[in-house]
Amino acid sequence: MLDVTFSFKHDCYYCNLSRDFPESTMLVCCNDKRDIIEFIASTPKAVDAAISKLREAGTEAERSEKGNRVVVITDKCLCNMCSDTETKLHMDLGVLMVSPRIFSNGWEQRRILGFNNGHIKSIMESLQGRFPTKILSKRPVRGGLFGELFSPSSNQLFGSMTNRQMEAIVLACREGYYYSPRKATTARLAKVFGTSRPTFEEHLRKAENRMIRVLCDYITVDAVRPARNAVRGGQRPDD
Repeated sequence: MLDVTFSFKHDCYYCNLSRDFPESTMLVCCNDKRDIIEFIASTPKAVDAAISKLREAGTEAERSEKGNRVVVITDKCLCNMCSDTETKLHMDLGVLMVSPRIFSNGWEQRRILGFNNGHIKSIMESLQGRFPTKILSKRPVRGGLFGELFSPSSNQLFGSMTNRQMEAIVLACREGYYYSPRKATTARLAKVFGTSRPTFEEHLRKAENRMIRVLCDYITVDAVRPARNAVRGGQRPDD
Protein backbone atom coordinates (compact mmCIF):
# COMPACT_ATOMS: atom_id res chain seq x y z
CA MET A 1 0.00 0.00 0.00
CA LEU A 2 1.19 3.53 -0.81
CA ASP A 3 0.38 6.72 1.06
CA VAL A 4 0.41 9.66 -1.38
CA THR A 5 -0.25 13.35 -0.85
CA PHE A 6 -0.56 15.58 -3.91
CA SER A 7 -2.02 18.91 -4.94
CA PHE A 8 -3.59 20.04 -8.19
CA LYS A 9 -5.07 23.25 -9.53
CA HIS A 10 -8.47 23.02 -11.18
CA ASP A 11 -11.70 24.93 -11.63
CA CYS A 12 -13.89 24.04 -8.66
CA TYR A 13 -15.83 26.08 -6.13
CA TYR A 14 -13.37 25.68 -3.25
CA CYS A 15 -10.25 26.16 -5.37
CA ASN A 16 -11.70 29.39 -6.69
CA LEU A 17 -12.76 30.50 -3.21
CA SER A 18 -9.27 29.87 -1.83
CA ARG A 19 -7.74 31.70 -4.79
CA ASP A 20 -9.94 34.75 -4.17
CA PHE A 21 -9.11 34.72 -0.44
CA PRO A 22 -5.45 33.58 -0.23
CA GLU A 23 -5.20 34.41 3.48
CA SER A 24 -7.71 31.64 4.27
CA THR A 25 -7.06 27.90 4.17
CA MET A 26 -10.08 25.59 3.92
CA LEU A 27 -10.29 22.00 5.19
CA VAL A 28 -13.30 20.25 3.63
CA CYS A 29 -15.11 16.96 4.31
CA CYS A 30 -18.35 15.97 2.59
CA ASN A 31 -20.85 13.15 2.15
CA ASP A 32 -22.24 14.34 -1.22
CA LYS A 33 -25.15 16.05 0.60
CA ARG A 34 -23.46 18.44 3.04
CA ASP A 35 -19.98 19.87 3.47
CA ILE A 36 -18.10 20.56 6.67
CA ILE A 37 -15.59 23.37 6.10
CA GLU A 38 -13.02 24.64 8.57
CA PHE A 39 -11.68 28.06 7.66
CA ILE A 40 -8.26 28.97 9.08
CA ALA A 41 -6.55 32.32 8.62
CA SER A 42 -4.13 34.65 10.38
CA THR A 43 -6.97 36.95 11.46
CA PRO A 44 -10.72 36.54 12.09
CA LYS A 45 -11.31 39.29 9.51
CA ALA A 46 -9.74 37.14 6.77
CA VAL A 47 -12.01 34.23 7.70
CA ASP A 48 -15.11 36.43 7.68
CA ALA A 49 -14.30 37.66 4.17
CA ALA A 50 -14.19 34.09 2.80
CA ILE A 51 -17.36 33.06 4.64
CA SER A 52 -19.21 36.13 3.32
CA LYS A 53 -18.48 34.85 -0.20
CA LEU A 54 -19.67 31.38 0.78
CA ARG A 55 -23.00 32.82 1.95
CA GLU A 56 -23.66 34.12 -1.56
CA ALA A 57 -24.35 30.51 -2.52
CA GLY A 58 -26.91 30.38 0.30
CA THR A 59 -25.33 27.31 1.86
CA GLU A 60 -24.55 28.05 5.51
CA ALA A 61 -26.64 25.86 7.81
CA GLU A 62 -24.61 25.85 11.04
CA ARG A 63 -21.52 27.62 12.31
CA SER A 64 -19.13 27.45 15.27
CA GLU A 65 -16.00 29.48 15.82
CA LYS A 66 -12.97 29.92 18.01
CA GLY A 67 -10.67 32.82 17.25
CA ASN A 68 -9.47 32.64 13.67
CA ARG A 69 -10.81 29.09 13.11
CA VAL A 70 -14.42 28.80 11.98
CA VAL A 71 -16.34 25.62 11.14
CA VAL A 72 -19.29 25.90 8.75
CA ILE A 73 -21.76 23.12 7.86
CA THR A 74 -23.54 23.68 4.56
CA ASP A 75 -27.05 22.66 3.58
CA LYS A 76 -25.81 21.24 0.28
CA CYS A 77 -22.63 19.82 -1.21
CA LEU A 78 -20.56 22.29 -3.23
CA CYS A 79 -18.00 19.77 -4.49
CA ASN A 80 -19.76 19.34 -7.83
CA MET A 81 -19.90 23.07 -8.55
CA CYS A 82 -17.11 22.76 -11.15
CA SER A 83 -16.97 23.93 -14.73
CA ASP A 84 -14.96 20.75 -15.41
CA THR A 85 -16.83 17.87 -13.78
CA GLU A 86 -14.10 15.40 -14.72
CA THR A 87 -11.89 16.55 -11.83
CA LYS A 88 -13.60 14.15 -9.41
CA LEU A 89 -11.41 11.19 -8.50
CA HIS A 90 -13.50 8.05 -8.47
CA MET A 91 -13.10 5.26 -5.95
CA ASP A 92 -13.10 2.63 -8.73
CA LEU A 93 -9.54 3.65 -9.60
CA GLY A 94 -8.48 1.47 -6.68
CA VAL A 95 -7.73 4.06 -4.01
CA LEU A 96 -9.08 5.17 -0.65
CA MET A 97 -9.52 8.89 -0.04
CA VAL A 98 -8.34 10.27 3.30
CA SER A 99 -10.21 13.33 4.55
CA PRO A 100 -10.03 16.26 4.75
CA ARG A 101 -9.24 17.88 1.42
CA ILE A 102 -7.27 21.09 1.84
CA PHE A 103 -7.73 24.17 -0.33
CA SER A 104 -5.22 26.99 -0.33
CA ASN A 105 -4.41 29.77 -2.79
CA GLY A 106 -6.23 28.09 -5.68
CA TRP A 107 -4.83 24.57 -5.11
CA GLU A 108 -6.52 21.46 -3.79
CA GLN A 109 -4.47 19.04 -1.69
CA ARG A 110 -5.53 15.41 -1.31
CA ARG A 111 -4.21 12.35 0.47
CA ILE A 112 -4.94 8.89 -0.89
CA LEU A 113 -4.05 5.28 -0.13
CA GLY A 114 -3.32 3.20 -3.22
CA PHE A 115 -3.12 -0.58 -3.13
CA ASN A 116 -0.29 -0.69 -5.64
CA ASN A 117 1.82 1.65 -7.71
CA GLY A 118 -0.39 1.11 -10.78
CA HIS A 119 -3.36 2.68 -9.05
CA ILE A 120 -1.34 5.75 -8.13
CA LYS A 121 0.20 6.01 -11.59
CA SER A 122 -3.25 5.97 -13.24
CA ILE A 123 -4.45 8.87 -11.12
CA MET A 124 -1.31 10.95 -11.54
CA GLU A 125 -1.24 10.49 -15.32
CA SER A 126 -4.91 11.42 -15.53
CA LEU A 127 -4.40 14.58 -13.50
CA GLN A 128 -1.11 15.67 -15.04
CA GLY A 129 -2.62 15.47 -18.50
CA ARG A 130 -5.26 18.06 -17.57
CA PHE A 131 -4.11 20.17 -14.61
CA PRO A 132 -1.00 21.56 -12.92
CA THR A 133 -0.21 18.76 -10.46
CA LYS A 134 2.41 18.33 -7.72
CA ILE A 135 3.24 15.13 -5.84
CA LEU A 136 4.06 16.27 -2.30
CA SER A 137 4.89 12.90 -0.76
CA LYS A 138 4.80 9.22 -1.67
CA ARG A 139 5.78 6.43 0.68
CA PRO A 140 5.00 2.78 1.33
CA VAL A 141 2.85 1.89 4.33
CA ARG A 142 4.18 -1.00 6.38
CA GLY A 143 2.10 -1.30 9.55
CA GLY A 144 1.01 1.39 11.96
CA LEU A 145 -1.48 2.75 9.44
CA PHE A 146 -4.22 3.92 11.79
CA GLY A 147 -1.79 5.46 14.22
CA GLU A 148 -0.63 7.71 11.37
CA LEU A 149 -4.03 8.42 9.81
CA PHE A 150 -5.66 9.28 13.11
CA SER A 151 -2.94 11.25 14.82
CA PRO A 152 -4.15 13.83 17.37
CA SER A 153 -5.15 17.20 15.98
CA SER A 154 -3.79 20.48 17.30
CA ASN A 155 -7.27 21.25 18.56
CA GLN A 156 -7.36 18.04 20.59
CA LEU A 157 -3.93 18.74 22.06
CA PHE A 158 -4.29 22.45 22.72
CA GLY A 159 -7.97 23.34 22.28
CA SER A 160 -8.87 23.04 25.97
CA MET A 161 -5.74 24.85 27.24
CA THR A 162 -5.84 28.42 28.44
CA ASN A 163 -3.57 30.96 26.74
CA ARG A 164 -1.29 31.02 29.79
CA GLN A 165 -0.97 27.23 29.77
CA MET A 166 0.00 27.23 26.09
CA GLU A 167 2.46 30.07 26.64
CA ALA A 168 4.03 28.19 29.57
CA ILE A 169 4.60 24.97 27.66
CA VAL A 170 5.92 26.82 24.58
CA LEU A 171 8.40 28.71 26.79
CA ALA A 172 9.49 25.47 28.48
CA CYS A 173 10.11 23.80 25.11
CA ARG A 174 11.96 26.79 23.70
CA GLU A 175 14.24 27.16 26.73
CA GLY A 176 15.19 23.47 26.86
CA TYR A 177 13.24 22.41 29.92
CA TYR A 178 12.42 19.07 28.28
CA TYR A 179 15.99 18.31 27.23
CA SER A 180 17.95 15.62 29.05
CA PRO A 181 19.72 16.98 31.00
CA ARG A 182 17.45 19.99 31.40
CA LYS A 183 18.76 23.35 30.27
CA ALA A 184 16.33 25.39 32.35
CA THR A 185 14.67 25.26 35.76
CA THR A 186 11.08 26.20 36.56
CA ALA A 187 12.44 28.97 38.79
CA ARG A 188 14.23 30.63 35.85
CA LEU A 189 11.30 30.02 33.50
CA ALA A 190 8.91 31.58 36.01
CA LYS A 191 11.07 34.69 36.11
CA VAL A 192 10.97 34.96 32.30
CA PHE A 193 7.24 34.26 32.40
CA GLY A 194 6.70 37.04 34.91
CA THR A 195 5.09 34.99 37.66
CA SER A 196 5.94 32.94 40.75
CA ARG A 197 7.47 29.49 40.45
CA PRO A 198 4.41 27.68 41.92
CA THR A 199 2.08 29.52 39.52
CA PHE A 200 4.28 28.74 36.51
CA GLU A 201 4.53 25.08 37.53
CA GLU A 202 0.75 24.89 37.86
CA HIS A 203 0.28 26.27 34.31
CA LEU A 204 2.88 23.82 32.99
CA ARG A 205 1.47 20.81 34.86
CA LYS A 206 -2.08 21.45 33.64
CA ALA A 207 -0.86 21.84 30.05
CA GLU A 208 1.14 18.62 30.28
CA ASN A 209 -1.79 16.72 31.80
CA ARG A 210 -4.14 17.79 29.01
CA MET A 211 -1.67 16.69 26.33
CA ILE A 212 -0.84 13.36 27.99
CA ARG A 213 -4.53 12.41 28.34
CA VAL A 214 -5.02 12.94 24.59
CA LEU A 215 -1.81 11.15 23.61
CA CYS A 216 -2.57 8.09 25.74
CA ASP A 217 -5.62 7.31 23.60
CA TYR A 218 -3.48 7.39 20.45
CA ILE A 219 -0.70 5.33 22.01
CA THR A 220 -3.33 2.65 22.64
CA VAL A 221 -4.50 2.77 19.00
CA ASP A 222 -0.94 2.67 17.71
CA ALA A 223 -0.27 -0.52 19.73
CA VAL A 224 3.40 0.24 20.13
CA ARG A 225 3.87 -2.48 22.74
CA PRO A 226 2.57 -6.06 22.75
CA ALA A 227 -0.80 -6.34 24.46
CA ARG A 228 0.65 -8.61 27.14
CA ASN A 229 2.83 -5.75 28.37
CA ALA A 230 -0.04 -3.24 28.63
CA VAL A 231 -1.13 -2.40 32.15
CA ARG A 232 -4.74 -1.47 32.77
CA GLY A 233 -6.29 -0.67 36.11
CA GLY A 234 -3.03 -1.54 37.85
CA GLN A 235 -2.95 -5.09 36.47
CA ARG A 236 -1.57 -6.77 33.39
CA PRO A 237 -4.15 -8.56 31.20
CA ASP A 238 -2.68 -11.95 32.13
CA ASP A 239 -2.67 -11.33 35.90
